[in-house]
Amino acid sequence: MTLDIPAVRPAIIGPKTANDLRRLLAFRHFLRNAYAVELDPAELQQNRAAAIRLETPLNQDLDRLEKWLEELLESA
Repeated sequence: MTLDIPAVRPAIIGPKTANDLRRLLAFRHFLRNAYAVELDPAELQQNRAAAIRLETPLNQDLDRLEKWLEELLESA
């Protein structure tokens, strides 16, 4: 989703957004596979804060995608 593919589609999410999402995805992967692990409240809070911080940049990236899709429809 970070690659701009000429004549197909623009990058959907920016590099910083992608990097922050990767961190959350890694935590999600750990959490789904950590059956007997005690969770660190500080780490949970950091990931919660990261998810909240991502809301605006991710929405901006998705708004750019929506604009591109609308332009594509208008030109079809």
